[in-house]
Amino acid sequence: MFSSRGLWPAARGMAGVYYDDPNAVAEAKLRSHAGILVGDDFVMPEDMEDLTITPGKVAVMTFKGSYSGLKAGYDYLYGEWLPQSGEEPRDAPAMEIYLNDPSDTAAEDLLTEVCLPLK
Repeated sequence: MFSSRGLWPAARGMAGVYYDDPNAVAEAKLRSHAGILVGDDFVMPEDMEDLTITPGKVAVMTFKGSYSGLKAGYDYLYGEWLPQSGEEPRDAPAMEIYLNDPSDTAAEDLLTEVCLPLK
């Protein structure tokens, strides 16, 4: 829909929002949203879903490599960094912001910001 309507000039990037811990929830029951980041001035068409991300403090880890390796990044962020940081996670979903495009970037050069909401 976004492409067919010529809306890409309004895009500020691509993102994924992840509501569940894949180590604790069966794969078939994992919940997520994939979307296109737009500004506050974007007029959302009625047949598209507008998902607003609650602002607040976040830890941001930049992961370099194939999307298939992101689990290792999450394991580090939640399993090593978070317990040592003195921070606490906020009751909000994690988000990935994709900084480049897999259609023209080698898998090992992909950059993804993993955003962990904090209290």
